[in-house]
Amino acid sequence: MEAARNGPRTAMDRVDRYCGVALVQQYQVVQHAPDAIEVRLVVKRMLGTNQQAVLARIIRDALGHPFRLSLHYFADAIPPCSGRQIRGVHPYMRLSHLLPLFGVALVAACASFPSPDERRQQASILAQRQHWQALQLQTGIFRVQAYAPSARSEELTIYLEGDGFAWLNSRQSSADPTPLDPIALRLALAQPSGNAAYLGRPCQYLDADREPCQKRYWTDARFAEEVVHSLDQAAEQLKVRAGAQRLVLIGYSGGGALALLLAARREDVARVITVAGNLDHAAWTRHHRVTPLQDSLNPADLRPALAMRQQVHLVGSLDRVIPPELAAAFVAGYPAGNHALVKVMEGYDHHCCWADNWAQLWRQNTQP
Repeated sequence: MEAARNGPRTAMDRVDRYCGVALVQQYQVVQHAPDAIEVRLVVKRMLGTNQQAVLARIIRDALGHPFRLSLHYFADAIPPCSGRQIRGVHPYMRLSHLLPLFGVALVAACASFPSPDERRQQASILAQRQHWQALQLQTGIFRVQAYAPSARSEELTIYLEGDGFAWLNSRQSSADPTPLDPIALRLALAQPSGNAAYLGRPCQYLDADREPCQKRYWTDARFAEEVVHSLDQAAEQLKVRAGAQRLVLIGYSGGGALALLLAARREDVARVITVAGNLDHAAWTRHHRVTPLQDSLNPADLRPALAMRQQVHLVGSLDRVIPPELAAAFVAGYPAGNHALVKVMEGYDHHCCWADNWAQLWRQNTQP
């Protein structure tokens, strides 16, 4: 879940206002995923908890991107810092010395990402292991990649993928949004019983380099009407193929928004489950101070159509991409008597540990 930031100079100016000298002896930046960065620092003096929190916030603001950031410190002896205090905190490094190199580190990390073909192959292998078939569905203006078994049932659970590999870094969108790790596919394959199917997003896996795909469909227009219409048609095709009468929609990350948008326009959705879902992208962009998704539909605008739908929103207590308070605020906006529930999973973040524990989570959250 990424978006481009407005006004990056403001963040850099804030960094420059922090005093102090470069007390970082060595650092290494490792990008584990599009939204996950680890910064390893060798410092002359260990930072306190509050100081680490301030430092993390400054780095996030300066990068201008809602990265899931982890800082790992390696201590050494140091004379007391002589920098002036701001808000009671000593700054122990001058980030203007460090931040220009982040872009280089991120570009180098991106170069090691799997190619689109390798990412497509990964999804195909995962599906083939459980004898699921690859389906290319023509839906509206897009072709959509789906995976499903040949089973038929009255109820079909459809899993909607997240935003995928949408951004190379804080200012550059990727050329192909096919996921590095298809979490929603892993969830679908881990479902312990019942009939399930998986839907990629428009331009994931297929046609990212040709019309009608454009980068806007994995950035500011990721939830556009034509995207929702395409997935609505794809869901209908999967439903007919399975002989199903009703659907359960499960969306991961940005797929959570799409699950709600589909539920608001369909009469056959029995239940919606979101996993680390972006339920109100306007609130999300405000929270992260990133560019609004001006060309996207927002589930928060459709609360009257959604309030009586059975829905469970699973969020991780450690999720910095979709903090639990965003999900709570979304549900709080429903009228009284709604059928929405937020469950905060202790120790979970945006990626860990949904797929690993999905069989148990699915059993716990699929009862009417």
